[in-house]
Amino acid sequence: MSLKFPRKPPICVQLTAHSQLMPPNSPPASKPAPLPPRVRNAIEAVQALLSRELSRSVDDALDAAHRDLFELSERSNAPLLQAHWLGNLQRLVNNRYRLFPRLLAELRAALESIREQPVAPERPATPQVVTRAEDMRLVEDTGPDEAAMLAELGRRQESRAGLPLLLLGQRFGVLAAAPAFTATALPVGAHGLASMFMRAVDELGLDEDARKVLLRAFDREAVSRYAPLAEAMNAVLDRAGVLPGLSFVPLRPRPANRPPGSRRVADGDRASAGTGGDAGATGSEPGGGVADETAGTTGGTPGIDAAPGTPRPAGLNEAQRLAQMRQWLAERRQLLKRLSGTGDAPRAPALGAMELDNVLAALQVGPGALRSTAELRQAVHEQARRLGSNSTLGEEDADSLALFARLYTGLQEHTDPRMHDVLAGLQLPLLRLAMRDLGFLVRASDPARRLLATVAEAGAGHHGADSLDPQLLQRLQEVVRSLSLQYPHDAEVFERANAALEEPLQASLRRAEIAERRHVEAARGRERLLSARRHAEAAIDWALAGHEPARFLRTLLEHAWTDALAMVALRHGTASATWHEHIATTAAIAEAIRGGTPAEPAHAERARQALGLVGYHPDPAAAIAGHLTGQADPDEDPASRTELVIGMKDRSRLGGGDALAPDPAERGAERAHAGERQWLARLQSVPAGQWIEFDSPNSPGGVVRLRLAWHGEDSERVLLLGVRGHPPSEPPVTTLRGLARLVAAGKARLLGETPDELLDQAWRGMIDQLVSPASADTAPAGNPGSM
Repeated sequence: MSLKFPRKPPICVQLTAHSQLMPPNSPPASKPAPLPPRVRNAIEAVQALLSRELSRSVDDALDAAHRDLFELSERSNAPLLQAHWLGNLQRLVNNRYRLFPRLLAELRAALESIREQPVAPERPATPQVVTRAEDMRLVEDTGPDEAAMLAELGRRQESRAGLPLLLLGQRFGVLAAAPAFTATALPVGAHGLASMFMRAVDELGLDEDARKVLLRAFDREAVSRYAPLAEAMNAVLDRAGVLPGLSFVPLRPRPANRPPGSRRVADGDRASAGTGGDAGATGSEPGGGVADETAGTTGGTPGIDAAPGTPRPAGLNEAQRLAQMRQWLAERRQLLKRLSGTGDAPRAPALGAMELDNVLAALQVGPGALRSTAELRQAVHEQARRLGSNSTLGEEDADSLALFARLYTGLQEHTDPRMHDVLAGLQLPLLRLAMRDLGFLVRASDPARRLLATVAEAGAGHHGADSLDPQLLQRLQEVVRSLSLQYPHDAEVFERANAALEEPLQASLRRAEIAERRHVEAARGRERLLSARRHAEAAIDWALAGHEPARFLRTLLEHAWTDALAMVALRHGTASATWHEHIATTAAIAEAIRGGTPAEPAHAERARQALGLVGYHPDPAAAIAGHLTGQADPDEDPASRTELVIGMKDRSRLGGGDALAPDPAERGAERAHAGERQWLARLQSVPAGQWIEFDSPNSPGGVVRLRLAWHGEDSERVLLLGVRGHPPSEPPVTTLRGLARLVAAGKARLLGETPDELLDQAWRGMIDQLVSPASADTAPAGNPGSM
């Protein structure tokens, strides 16, 4: 069945006429403080640019949300849920023409009031609509709320468009006659535009779930293009005379005491071209934001001693650290030359850039294999001799090779062995790129770095042995096999590779979300069943009031009647009249057991019907009810009682086999660790979605990451799932108390909702290794077997 709604054409509204198209729900226009003519001209130029760009992006986002809502309705099995999505879809179709004028009004008001005192933003109220998702949601929503999604969207764009945002903040600070705007406070930042868009979405009358769908569509269709839009706004302001020629130059750290003969990394040096130009211009770093760049531009970071073992400077971004690491390697090389007495020894001529690329291209054609630093150097020297050259690696090329190989070795040590073939296929194409521009490793938006990060994260050992998706692995192998035969210096090669992986990555993510939802629903069902059983057991203990019945009657109570009461609690709840009727029957049963007075026939009939709810056939149910209520024949053959007990024990219990298993963290634990109670109290309030890292000697890297998808308030059970949405075969912990014990003992660590990826970890590990005094084992670059 194909359901279509009439689609109104997109509206492109000129700034001069937007007031006539203002919808009735728009906020009344306030009179901002008058702006100087030059400031107003600059703001109007930015408004004109955003009006053109947002018109197309908003229309694309509405079309994408239209498709998403229709697909959600098609996939919904519950009629109420399907009607819920179709109702939101109809409101989107009917009211979409009102969104863009409201967005322009929000944008104009924000820009014209940049010189006013900022006020704390208010979260938009949920619009009042006829149908509410909360009233018909079949599965409880555990996803992030709208504010969290906006915050995550802003953080992501801060890392992708760090430098354009930094320059825009400086220029808007000049326009506002105020300090530079942060990325979050910037009205035309990614977070600001998305917030304006969501305020304009109020005109559509969507509920909370549909608003999230529309926000995700806006993120895909509009915010993903924010980096070039920010650069275009900078260009407009530059032409308007707002800080013309403003640029960012990374700080070049100068060592306090440089050994004689050591050479500083020059600005125009080919080996550092990626760090001084492109890398510094992006303002992005693995896992970081704009804060480091701001520290670098303020001039507050003094000169840094570059001697081996100097701690990593806190105020530098990753591009600056890359230049610093090159300097450390150069100084160590000079130091080792002086200590070994080979400083004046003649060196073989260095391979030129084109000659070195030809050597690596010849190696790329051969069989792929993971090589260490020494093996890569040896392979380069041997291949150069085969091509008839007596040249060797230059010092700076040797440094680039060493840094890249160290990073690759760190990735290899922390990835699943099944991914090593994929990493091997990427090694030489990426090495060819690194020898021309090593700075691509610190540019988060670089296609080559994104591809390496995707491959590394797909096979990260900290996700566990069962985390590697076979379908995704097959696609990765095909993409890398194709890329290994292409020229790697063309950015489109890596763009195509990333595009080829987009669909399998999204499919893997959808499968993980579906699997996680199923496991969470099952865990909640087990929690409800456990709670119902505990209520049933408490009711029986209350009715018996300490009296110990005969063994036969105790068996009937613990098995048959406990299951029956638990079923009543599950179906009707413990506050219902039906539950209280069965509690009265339980009291009558206890009185019959204690005093020998048979219960009324109504109680016996109610007990028989309750036993039928859990699957007992009429005859056994009547026999059990008769024994419990004291209406059974006292002269009954004892063999019939034995048969009844045997048949009852052979039956599957309600929720049978779901008893609380002992927590692995509690085994052999004789005393609590210090801080365990504090951690338990903290974990009880931790929201679902947190990643936790556990020590695991058997996995690559010695750790495994699991996601806290759910924890029960009654049983304190925890549901830990891997990256594919499935629990591990042997979970390290099953209860909150056990988790608190591991965290207090230092065997588990909370990582938050978005932990660092494997590539970021390997990068920082390489920095720590170079900074550490123990890593001062770098031999001269001419020795193929070193490092």
